[in-house]
Amino acid sequence: MRLRALLFHIAKSPFMGASVGNAFRFLPWAIPVKKVFCSRETLAFHHPQPCYKNHLILSPRKAIKNLLCLAANSTYFEAIFQAAQHLSGTFPQYGDGFTLIANGGKKQEVQQVHFHMFTDYELVNVCGIQEPPDDCFYRDASICILHHPTPDWTLHFIVQPIDSSPQAYFQSVLRGIDLLNAEYDLVQNGYSLVYRHPSNATDALPVFHIISGKKLH
Repeated sequence: MRLRALLFHIAKSPFMGASVGNAFRFLPWAIPVKKVFCSRETLAFHHPQPCYKNHLILSPRKAIKNLLCLAANSTYFEAIFQAAQHLSGTFPQYGDGFTLIANGGKKQEVQQVHFHMFTDYELVNVCGIQEPPDDCFYRDASICILHHPTPDWTLHFIVQPIDSSPQAYFQSVLRGIDLLNAEYDLVQNGYSLVYRHPSNATDALPVFHIISGKKLH
């Protein structure tokens, strides 16, 4: 346990991001964590110092610094979501719903992009809009980004899917983060990309939330 805590502390060093990503890629068997899933693209393991119930870490098996850099490797983003779906179907503790979140900017501690998966704590209200309005912040063939109608955070956006292929959709989500950063300086302020999976979710494409600032309630 002490070794895991020490390695987790070292991983938070600003200079260790690429080393962490390369370790996930080439030496997943040597990392002293409790692994629950490993594929060509994704590694999932129990958080060394969990903050939430059933707290897992899901990361690309490639050195990718942050969400903005993930845009050039969007297949890994899709693979992480698929891994989360697989885990929710494999482990019953995630069957009643889970949260998937990646932090960016100054909220990101380890400089290797990674997602937290956990249960029993809701960061955002599940809110889908069937017909995206015309006044979206950003819209393309895959997504519409709009302000949450009942925000939980100072800045709270919904990424609403539009009929498209999963690959194009995930790429557009990351493009949307880049545009929001240019407008609202998300990197400087810190932000999170959040997916809340309810127990009865049936959508083929997830509805993501992008949040920043203080929690309102």
